[in-house]
Amino acid sequence: MSKMKQSIFSFETVLARLQHEVVDLIKFDIEGFEWKLLDTVIKSEHLPKQLAFELHTRHANANYVPAHLVIDKGEEAVLRLFGQLWTLGYRVVSKEINSGDLRCAEFVLYRFYDGNNSSSSQ
Repeated sequence: MSKMKQSIFSFETVLARLQHEVVDLIKFDIEGFEWKLLDTVIKSEHLPKQLAFELHTRHANANYVPAHLVIDKGEEAVLRLFGQLWTLGYRVVSKEINSGDLRCAEFVLYRFYDGNNSSSSQ
């Protein structure tokens, strides 16, 4: 079996490579890697209007999510993540628990406010 070279890029790097400055929606389902991507999105100067993602937490089904990616992603990590998103002006508009894995949920967030000045981002 051959090894595949894996490349991981930050959100800002992807935007620069695609020559985009505005993003309306980011949707991803990347089996535990969402934590790293969300970290780069939160730090971005080009925040998308909407985020749609599957979030895996500690004890997620190891058949789908490598345990080392979510071992420290318990309640405190989830509260910290959603606190950061709240500060940036995002609000949860949809949440659906994954019926096959109760440690996993689908979220849709919309950025109603610019977290820097609380004005509408529309």
